[in-house]
Amino acid sequence: MIQRRSTLAWLGAVPLLTSPYSVAQIVNLTDAVNKAGRQRMLAQRAAKAYFAIGMGISVPKAQEILSLSMTQFDRHLVELKAFSPTPDIKAIYAEMEPVWSDYKTALIGAPPKRETAQALIDIDGKLLTLANKGTSALEQLVGKPIGKLVNVAGRQRALSQRVAKLYLAMA
Repeated sequence: MIQRRSTLAWLGAVPLLTSPYSVAQIVNLTDAVNKAGRQRMLAQRAAKAYFAIGMGISVPKAQEILSLSMTQFDRHLVELKAFSPTPDIKAIYAEMEPVWSDYKTALIGAPPKRETAQALIDIDGKLLTLANKGTSALEQLVGKPIGKLVNVAGRQRALSQRVAKLYLAMA
């Protein structure tokens, strides 16, 4: 069983999404790769918070994390769609929209329940696949090692949240 103190530390380990960059528009391809990669993390973080709420772990903090993650995902999706430099990338983000809509409905449509966990994880997987596809496509356009580095950093952010999400889902 997770102890309250370690849970509070764990939930607070990732800084809140209030950096000055969270409201800025995309200024270049590297910035687009960063925001696209962040989509992967935000999707995982939202599910982590959802499962924490379902388990009654630091519910006010988890609700705040869920809300902030969803808000930032929405904002980045709008920015990425507007910035999309090629028709293929624009199509990826257009394809992501209905999946994101289904995911939001799953996250806030009903209180978390054990019976709905697998459905949420299934939608989460689709969203993660599309977010990764968009990030990889943008990275390819950068054409410099910095694009790969930014993508890998974003992948690391997502993986840390994914591990926590899967642990909570399992519990």
